[in-house]
Amino acid sequence: MMVKWEKVATTVREQMLASLMESGVQQGIFPGGVACLIQEGAVNVLTCGTLSQESLTGKLSEAFRSDTLFDLASLTKVTVTLPCILLSVQEGKLRLDDRVTMYLPEFSGFDAIRKDITIHHLLTHTSGLPAWRPYFTILRSKEAYLQAIAAEPLEREPGETIIYSDLGFMLLGWVLERIWGERLDRIAQRLVFDPLGMRTASFRPRDAEEIRNASVAPTELGNEFERGMALSYMDKFESGMLPEGSFGLRREQLSGLNWRREPICGEVHDANCYYGLQGISGHAGLFSTVWDLERYMKMWGKLSLIMEPLCQSAVRCQAESGTLKRGLGWELYANELYGHTGFTGTSIYRHDRMDMTVIILTNRIHPVVKDGMIEWRAVLRQALFTSQTD
Repeated sequence: MMVKWEKVATTVREQMLASLMESGVQQGIFPGGVACLIQEGAVNVLTCGTLSQESLTGKLSEAFRSDTLFDLASLTKVTVTLPCILLSVQEGKLRLDDRVTMYLPEFSGFDAIRKDITIHHLLTHTSGLPAWRPYFTILRSKEAYLQAIAAEPLEREPGETIIYSDLGFMLLGWVLERIWGERLDRIAQRLVFDPLGMRTASFRPRDAEEIRNASVAPTELGNEFERGMALSYMDKFESGMLPEGSFGLRREQLSGLNWRREPICGEVHDANCYYGLQGISGHAGLFSTVWDLERYMKMWGKLSLIMEPLCQSAVRCQAESGTLKRGLGWELYANELYGHTGFTGTSIYRHDRMDMTVIILTNRIHPVVKDGMIEWRAVLRQALFTSQTD
């Protein structure tokens, strides 16, 4: 299996990154991918592996290219929703300690404690909202989703602990739409993508003409993984294991969904985003190449778009629960490292003091969701972000 660099690899970290990517393919953790290493302004990109399995297409699979388009999954949270919120704060459109109900009065629900949830709680995943719900099995609009989230029982009191929540970032996307009076994809284009020169970053790329000639990484063979999650949730609901008032799901509703069965390519994999929210959400839906993510991450090094105090607050510890630490949007790791991951096999890591960023784009859920990615990412962070490495 060949690893191909855009430029000749000359540093120890470049060699280590190539070895790690090759190991991931050989172990079957992902079929291939694109990786970018940025050290003190020097950028190098590698590709390895193939886009898909030949057995699924009946023809020889093409190799990954440096301009291959990926479904970023939850990287949407830190490449769209986070910067748009910070820029809204910078423009005086909102404050981090504002209550969510100031902008989404429908979120008030039926319990008084929900009204205490702030923008800061949502950004740090400390709102008390549950992590995930299979709303996509029934609901088909942001208005219906907002009503369902407003009725969802909180798992903990706001600020009490960290519960990583897709629901919270859905809410942030709708807050942005309310204060700017535009759809989220257009807000991101105007505030982030255009100023940073991000030419490929977009929601719903299949709607664009250029997708026909693009290299696009396929994801799962249908939505089997989330179908399994929905089945598990339904069993808990029917057996009374969920809190009273939780989103209800019956067997006939689940079986009635027109599930995707083919390899997903050019459409968002996340089921809530695809089926329920028409491909645009604050928690998922963005597609991009490694080159546009490299342009985006330069912002965190040069602080060119968002004021330094806001950028710095985003990467400092804002919430802590056991071993978990969160900034604003970002996850914080040991030794000043911060980053974020996406379920489809994507991740970004940055260390400001070392002035180093690593971007990893794989399609590890193609054709099915595989184990080993969490452990592989931990090895990568330890190998590349230790100060002893030259």
